[in-house]
Amino acid sequence: MHFHLLDAGGAFLLEYLILLFLALATLVEAIVMIIMKFNLAGKCFLDALLVNIASLLAGFFLFRYVERIGGDYGHESRRWLEILVMFLVTMVIEGPLLALLNKQKPARQVWLVTLVMNLVTYLLLIAFFNII
Repeated sequence: MHFHLLDAGGAFLLEYLILLFLALATLVEAIVMIIMKFNLAGKCFLDALLVNIASLLAGFFLFRYVERIGGDYGHESRRWLEILVMFLVTMVIEGPLLALLNKQKPARQVWLVTLVMNLVTYLLLIAFFNII
């Protein structure tokens, strides 16, 4: 995101962008779960919301550390490395949490759903950041 484009009056927009992305990620990931026949729609939306809140909170705490990764790489390479690290963090958080919320599901199914839904979400995230 181009934070330098935000002046003091526009800084509050960041909060709304985070909430917007949380809503979008929850919607997209729930739809992926429904398409993959993971659960009933209501349960898919609830699970998607819970795992996304958990990974978002972790992202807030970890982002400053992830920014330090790849200091010797060029800007573009470092950005892709940061995205990869955050994707892996997301998988590590959302996979076990989704498994905990769906103890009756086989681990393979949970991890496949976690992988697909986060690939879709991260592709949207990358597109979003390339637009603004």
